[in-house]
Amino acid sequence: MTEAMLSLLPWHQPQWFLLANAYNNRRLGHALLLRGREGSGVAQFAARFAAALACQQQAISEHWPCGVCRGCKLSVAGSHPDLMIVEPDEGKTAIGIDQARRLIDALGLAPKLAGPKVAILLPSESLTREAANSLLKTLEEPPGDVVFLLVCHSSTKLPLTVRSRCQVIDFPTPSRHQARQWLTDQVSQQPADVDLALDIAGGAPFRALDMLKQEHLLLRSKVFESFVGVVSGQADPFEVARLWRLSGTNEALRWLASFAADCIKVQCVKTSPRIVNHDLLAELTNLVQDIEPHRLYELWDYCIQANKDHNANTGLNDQLLLDGVAMTCTALAAQPRTSSSFSS
Repeated sequence: MTEAMLSLLPWHQPQWFLLANAYNNRRLGHALLLRGREGSGVAQFAARFAAALACQQQAISEHWPCGVCRGCKLSVAGSHPDLMIVEPDEGKTAIGIDQARRLIDALGLAPKLAGPKVAILLPSESLTREAANSLLKTLEEPPGDVVFLLVCHSSTKLPLTVRSRCQVIDFPTPSRHQARQWLTDQVSQQPADVDLALDIAGGAPFRALDMLKQEHLLLRSKVFESFVGVVSGQADPFEVARLWRLSGTNEALRWLASFAADCIKVQCVKTSPRIVNHDLLAELTNLVQDIEPHRLYELWDYCIQANKDHNANTGLNDQLLLDGVAMTCTALAAQPRTSSSFSS
């Protein structure tokens, strides 16, 4: 946790005051499911609320945590003995049963400092079924003063038995104005780059921030160039797939799905299509001229399914997933549009 995470994001004020009021009136649930889109700052909210619960001031308000007491300093340093963050171990994608058992044992011990023991599960949908089942009793009847904060980006992946034991707090994606204003304060890029990053990130400000700070926009351009190369039949699909993996499988699959969706929009809407990658409109328009429409839908479907398979922790090999996308792209090059194909 950093000091920056102690700041309240402007689009989280309603949720903050809801929970602050519940806590101050002793009505705060012991298991909160914080549900919102990845990149919208839900994890940051959980960290700030956990620090507020650990703050040695007497009540939570917009100005808590105070940031100066012992509890706050320990939270920022990541060494507060009663604040636990459980997330997949390095190199893994799931929270396993051993981690869940260690958490249960730790929650059973007496608090080291005044205040509740707080456990953040990040993201909670990464719990294996065995880990989730082992937590059910503790979620329903926690030992002593315990607060669970389950950060969740996709509640459909979380077992109903876990969801039913939690109070759900929803976090909508911030408005375009709020996201743009906040993002502009964080980076030095031009407004056009900020808008483009927000479009690609689907309006999620923290995903857009990562793109701008980590030069993801440059990587995206390289992935697009190689995508065009495969679709046009001018690049080796397996070599391109290896390059995509170096760019990061998760990001590459997201970008490829957005390229495919934009290709469909450009082909179907001839005047001012509303596409995500609007800086690539000219290249996309030229690319889809001789491609059968149904081939584009097949590519889009394949990209979406590959992304789902990758995120579902199915154990599929990343390189094989990307090889499949690349080979599907070659089908577009091999099947030019015929004169009888429809065009709208």
